Amino acid sequence: MVWLVGQASLPARKNGHRKGRPYGDEDMMKRTDWWKTSVSILVLALCLAAGCNGNDKAPAPEPLDPHAIYDRDGREVILHGGNFMGIEYNGVQADYDQMVWQWGFNTVRILITWADLEPEQGVYDERYLPDVVEPQLDYAYRAGLLPILDMHQFKWSDCCDGMGMPVWTCADLPESEIEYILQAGVFWQHPEYVAAFVAAWEKVAAYFADDERVFAYDLFNEPLAGLRTPPWFSENQLYRPLYMRLIDVIRPYHQEAYLIVEPTIIHGAGFPCVMDPIDAERLIYGPHLYPGRTSMGGGYTFDKSLIARHLDKRRAEACRLGMPLFIGETGLRSDTENSEGYARDATELMDMHKAHWAWWAYGYDEGSMGICHDNGEPKEAFFEYLSRPYPRATAGSVRTYIFDPDSDVFTFTFANDRGMAPGSEIYVNAGHHYPGGFGVTCTDPNGAWEVDFDPETNLLTVACDPKQAEHTITIRPAKNGDTTLIFP
Repeated sequence: MVWLVGQASLPARKNGHRKGRPYGDEDMMKRTDWWKTSVSILVLALCLAAGCNGNDKAPAPEPLDPHAIYDRDGREVILHGGNFMGIEYNGVQADYDQMVWQWGFNTVRILITWADLEPEQGVYDERYLPDVVEPQLDYAYRAGLLPILDMHQFKWSDCCDGMGMPVWTCADLPESEIEYILQAGVFWQHPEYVAAFVAAWEKVAAYFADDERVFAYDLFNEPLAGLRTPPWFSENQLYRPLYMRLIDVIRPYHQEAYLIVEPTIIHGAGFPCVMDPIDAERLIYGPHLYPGRTSMGGGYTFDKSLIARHLDKRRAEACRLGMPLFIGETGLRSDTENSEGYARDATELMDMHKAHWAWWAYGYDEGSMGICHDNGEPKEAFFEYLSRPYPRATAGSVRTYIFDPDSDVFTFTFANDRGMAPGSEIYVNAGHHYPGGFGVTCTDPNGAWEVDFDPETNLLTVACDPKQAEHTITIRPAKNGDTTLIFP
C-alpha cells in the first residue's frame, strides 16, 4: 500500500532567537589542542610499559534489550542530537526549540563542570545547580528533548588552560604542552580527590533526585590519567572502579536515568576499549568518534572505510559490554576539506550500526565546528545529513533503519510489542527532503496499518498490525499517480 503525504513546510522561525554565537572559533578550536599531544604522550607511556514468520497471533512481547535505549513510555528510542555549551554561553529557550523543530533532534548533551560546582575544596557553590544548570535543563525538557548532563572537562583545568576540573586538584607543575595530561595523573594519585569527585556527583544526583527532566548522566567526559592514559593501564584499574562508585551513589537518588560510561580519551582516535563489563542496569557506552585528525582541525582526507572500522570496533565493544552504543561526540570544522562528505558518511554508517549520536557541536560560528552560522541558520553541509529521517520512538524493537540522501528514500524495519499502544514516531524533515511531498509504504496487509503526519512537528506516526511479526516502512519522494491519500 502507498500513502502519499503532501508538501509540508517548516514552521516559521521562532521569535527571540539569539543572534550571538555561543561557540566562536577560539572556543571551538580549544578542542583541537586537546588531541595534539595525546598521541605523543601515548607513545611515551607505551615505551615505559614496554619496560615492564507471519502468525495468526500477535508475537509475545520481548524483554528489554540491554543494547537498546527506552523512553519513560517504554518505547525504544534512537537518539540524534548535539553537544551544547548553553551554560557557558547563556543558552535560551529558542536555542533548544530550534534543535527540535529545525534539526529534528531529540537529545542534547548539556555540559556541566565540577570546577563550577565545587570551586574550593569542600565548598560548593549552592547556586550553581538551581541558578545555572537547572534553567538549561528546563529549556531542553520543555523543548521536547531528552537531556543528558555531561560532567565535562577538556585539557583538564584552568590551571593548564583547560576547563572542567577544579584548580585545587592541580599540582605545581612546569608549564608545558602536556601539563594537562600530567595534572590528570596527579588527580588519580590522590584518593581524596577521587572521593571528592564522587561526592560532587552525589550532590548533583541528590539535587535532581527522580527528576524526569534528566534523561541521562554522562559520568566523565574523555577521561585521562597521565602516563596511564592508554586503555590497558587505566580502564579497568581506574575508570571502571570509579564508574562503579558513581553508580552506587547516583542510583539511590535516580533509578530511571541512564548512566553513560566512556572509555579513555585516546579511544576516539581508534584505540580499543578493554574495560570489563559492569554489572548494572541502564548503562550506555559513550565513546567519541574522531577518526584521522578531525578533532584537530583536519578534514575528511581519509577513506570512508576508516570510519567504518572505527564503528565496527565500537559496536563490538558495546555488545561485549552489554550496553547501547551512543557516540557522544563526533564532528569536524565546517571550513575544512570535505566536511560535507564526513557528515554524509558518518551519519550513514552510524545508522547502519544502530548508533545513537550527539554531534559536536550545536553552536553558531563561521568556519569552525558549530553546525549553525552566526545568524542561527543551519550550515547546509551539516543540515542535509544531520536533519535526516530516523525512528525517534518505536512501540517495539528497532531492527534496521537507513536513509539514502541521493534518492531521499528512508527504510525502517521493526517489530511490535503487543503490550504497548502501536504508534511509532518517525522524524521526517518534509520541507527540506520532500518539498513535493512523500509516499509511505508498509509491508503490512492493506487496511491493517495507519499513518498520520504532523507538519508542525515533522513527526510521522505509524500504527502497524500487531499480528505481523515484523514491519518495514519505506518513505520516498512522491510520484505522480500515487494518490491513495494526501495530507494537507
